[in-house]
Amino acid sequence: MNSRAAFVLVLVSVFVLLFLFCSPSTLAQESLTLGVPVTGSLSGSGDEVMYSVDVDAGQHLTVVLDATEFNLHKYELYIRYGALPTTTTYDARGGLPDADQAVEVPNTQAGTYYVLVRSYSGGGAYSLVAHTTGTLPTLPVGTARTGVLQGAGDVKLYQVVVPAGEHLAVVLDATEFNLHKYELYIRYGALPTTATYDARGELPDADQAVEVANTQAGTYYALVRSYSGGGDYTIVAHTSSTFPTLALCGPRTGVLQGTGDVKFYQVMVPADEHLTVALDGSPDLHIYELYIRYGALPTTVVYGDKGDGTGADQVVQVAPTQAGTYYLMVRSYSGGGDYVIGVRGFCYRVLLPLVISHR
Repeated sequence: MNSRAAFVLVLVSVFVLLFLFCSPSTLAQESLTLGVPVTGSLSGSGDEVMYSVDVDAGQHLTVVLDATEFNLHKYELYIRYGALPTTTTYDARGGLPDADQAVEVPNTQAGTYYVLVRSYSGGGAYSLVAHTTGTLPTLPVGTARTGVLQGAGDVKLYQVVVPAGEHLAVVLDATEFNLHKYELYIRYGALPTTATYDARGELPDADQAVEVANTQAGTYYALVRSYSGGGDYTIVAHTSSTFPTLALCGPRTGVLQGTGDVKFYQVMVPADEHLTVALDGSPDLHIYELYIRYGALPTTVVYGDKGDGTGADQVVQVAPTQAGTYYLMVRSYSGGGDYVIGVRGFCYRVLLPLVISHR
C-alpha cells in the first residue's frame, strides 16, 4: 500500500470514528416517554444533561422543566430536531426568568428531538416531561383542577380547548390563606411567557383571573407562576354557560378565606334598568370589596362601580344598564368569612309586569 492510499484509509477511519462517537444516537442520553416525567439533577453552573424524545409528524410538542426544590437558580432549556442543541444552535429555548422552563414545537417533524437541560447558575434536582396535546394537563370548561406552587418562580402549564366566539375566563384561587403573589397568563396557540401573552391577571395577591372576550376556535394555554411564596391552588376555565351566575331573583352564598381572596359572578340584564347588587358580609369587623363592570371582569383598578361601605357590607349600582352581562368581583381587603350576594329589587320590577300581562 502506498503512502497516499494509507493516508486516505486513516482519514476515512477518523471520520467513521467521529461519526460513531459524536453522533446524537451514540451519546449518553435518556429517552423521554410522552407524558411520563423523569428526574435528574444539575450539579452547578454550567452543568448539562441531554435527552431525546421521538414523536410523530404534526404534533404540538411541549417539554417542561420543573425544579423540584425551591431555589432562586436559573436553568436553561433547549430543543432541536435531529441534532444536539447548543446554547447558540437550537429550534426553541425556554423564555422564563427562573429555574422552571418550557419549550415547544408547534408542528413537529416525524423523528427525534433532542433536549438540553443546562444550569446558568446554581444546581439541584428537577423533573422533566415531554407532552403532546394528548398528555398536557387540560382544563375542561367548568371543572376545577388542583395544583401546588412550591415557591417563587415555580410554574404550571395547562391547555383549554374552546370553540369560536366564547367569552373565556380562567380563574386561579389560592386554597390557603396567604400573602403570596401569583401570576396568571393566557395565550392562543402557543405557550405564554412572562413577556409574551394575550392577557395576564392584574390582581395584587395570589388569586388571579384572565379572560378572552371573543375566543378563536382551538387551544389556549395558561401559565400559573409564583412571583413570591407558594401553596395549594385551584384553577378553573369558564365560558358563559359555566361562569357562576347571579339570578335576578334569589341571592347566592359564598365564603372568603382571608385577605386577598376573590370570587366572581355574572349577571345578565336588559337595557335601561337600575341594577343594584348588595353584598352582606360576616363578620362586620372585616373589610370586603365589591366591584362591577360591563362586559369584562373588573379588577381593583378597572371597574364600572365600587362599593363604598366601610366594613363587610357593600353595594354597587348601575343606572341605566346596557343590555348584556355585568361581571362582579367580591374581594376581601382584610379577614374572611361567609357572605350573601344578590340583586336588589330587580325581581319585583321586571317580573311583576310579566305576571300582570298574563292575567
